[in-house]
Amino acid sequence: MRLVNRSMVVLGMICAIAVGSPVRAATPPAKPAGSPLQPAIVALLKEYHEAAKKNFEGLRDKSDYFAKDKPSDVTPEVILAALERPIGTDRRAEAYVKWQLLSGVETKFPEELKARALRVYRNAPAPATHPGADHTFLERKLRRIGITNADQEEPINKELTRAITEFRLSIEPILSYRDELYSRMPSGFETYTAALADLYTRVSNGAPATKFWQDLMGSMRAWALSATDASQMREIAGGVEKIYNFVKDDRNKPFYRVMWVKEDKYLGLRWVSQGTIDQDKSMDDFAQWLQEHANNPSAGGLNFKDSDKK
Repeated sequence: MRLVNRSMVVLGMICAIAVGSPVRAATPPAKPAGSPLQPAIVALLKEYHEAAKKNFEGLRDKSDYFAKDKPSDVTPEVILAALERPIGTDRRAEAYVKWQLLSGVETKFPEELKARALRVYRNAPAPATHPGADHTFLERKLRRIGITNADQEEPINKELTRAITEFRLSIEPILSYRDELYSRMPSGFETYTAALADLYTRVSNGAPATKFWQDLMGSMRAWALSATDASQMREIAGGVEKIYNFVKDDRNKPFYRVMWVKEDKYLGLRWVSQGTIDQDKSMDDFAQWLQEHANNPSAGGLNFKDSDKK
């Protein structure tokens, strides 16, 4: 019984570090009087906090606030000005509101606003850290519970699964905002360097990034085929390779469960990790192709393996 009680205390600590501080009501945004976005911001904050009371049920699943009725004075520049300013103290609520405001930008930000838009993208709220990211902490806690206590596998996994579920819920508006920002950026070298920084932020915090990487890789493929600056292609390739080396390293993969393991030299509970990007080898393949294409741009099409196109 003492072991069970101790394990519950430890698991409580795991959950405590998982998602961080609870959702707090955002303070009213400071906006200039007469801003055409003021009513939208107030309405979206209310929408977010009403949903928070219901375990976030009822939130929008896509950026569509202005899809049907956008005031004529809501321009990309007006929206960008709102994105440049903070909204309250809750970064998740802020990300949700700004994600919805982006629905007023019908396609991409115009080139004359690109530099400002990229600064907003780089300064977007970062996701919280995955509850299984701190290997040292979790290994130490598992030893305190006792690696030979097979009966602790189920309660540990139940508690960690709950923490991961809460983590995913907490980062969803932040990742949605980052995704939408990226989709509104004009293509080009500066956009892809910012997007690779975004990708690294996601994976280093243990956030799922497979879909974002696949979309980014597709855009960079198309860009590379018409790019003329070999040094830019090499720089992008180097960035992709560095992120690949980080992602493939087991030390950087968050733990997501414990498993009872019986091997020749080991018997007991062991943490099991999970990568943030599926089929991460596609990163290495793309980086190599991009390097080769920079050296010989007349070589033609992409020669990815079929498994890497999935």
